[in-house]
Amino acid sequence: MNAFSTFWQFSDVRSGLLPGAPLVSEAGGSVTDTRGEPWSLAARDFLASAPGLHTHVVDILSDLA
Repeated sequence: MNAFSTFWQFSDVRSGLLPGAPLVSEAGGSVTDTRGEPWSLAARDFLASAPGLHTHVVDILSDLA
């Protein structure tokens, strides 16, 4: 994962997200919803990104969600 890596999804399709979430976390990335809250299968959206970028992306996406 590099400093510019970010993935987000405004959707409740979760089947493809579940395997990737732990991989991102194990690699040092952050996984939350687009408002920065901890992600779970009940979340309405998904955000995974490099740690140095995550807060900035949350600031942008939380207004859109």
